[in-house]
Amino acid sequence: MTNIFPKPLLYSGTVIGKTYLNAKTVKLEIKVENPAGFSFIAGQFINLKVSQYAFRSYSIASFTGLAPVISIILTVAHDGLGSNYVKLLKTGDSVDLIGPSGRFVLPEHLEKNLLFLITGTGLAPIIPMLYELMQARPDSEIELYLGFKNDEDVFEEDFLKTCINKFKSFKYYMCVSRPSPKWTGLTGRITDFYKVKGMNNTQSFICGNPDMVSDMLNRLKLLGVAENKIFYEKFVVSSS
Repeated sequence: MTNIFPKPLLYSGTVIGKTYLNAKTVKLEIKVENPAGFSFIAGQFINLKVSQYAFRSYSIASFTGLAPVISIILTVAHDGLGSNYVKLLKTGDSVDLIGPSGRFVLPEHLEKNLLFLITGTGLAPIIPMLYELMQARPDSEIELYLGFKNDEDVFEEDFLKTCINKFKSFKYYMCVSRPSPKWTGLTGRITDFYKVKGMNNTQSFICGNPDMVSDMLNRLKLLGVAENKIFYEKFVVSSS
């Protein structure tokens, strides 16, 4: 998995699909058309133009092999520039974006244990990483902890269920901090449940709410996990 990062460029494209994964979360499918040849590395993001002078960053949530068609997953539960822009988009609309960007990607060497610590739409860049791992078929044991505030916020669990049959060893744990009475899964935050199997042979991938990312970084470092075995991306929280 030697990474040669593509140069970010300004692209234009067309919306070819828009799906509400739940009341708050949208998956947007874009065909990147001009210039030709768009590609990315699993874990990277794009900057979508949401007004004349503003861009918003969204992780690519689709398999690299589908490029130049890409998907992004985002929350539209507020009245920010990006949220409102995406809520108004419809199939056939033209969009502009800059990308791909970011270095939150799988390393060339994979350890025995891969630990994913994720909240909310932080799952987006992990989806293409898991697709890449399906292609590579490593012997690694993979565990993923995914946290949501409410059980109504859960999305893409069907995809995670398919991963169980795609890997030699894959487990995921869904945690909800403010569950409804009907929730039957884990109650609490991912920080209440995660486990590091081995300090020297575990690589940790952290993505989501910036407070969670900072908290997990501190926890892992206090446990003695080496910094070169921790990969992370903090999502920017924007209300505009």
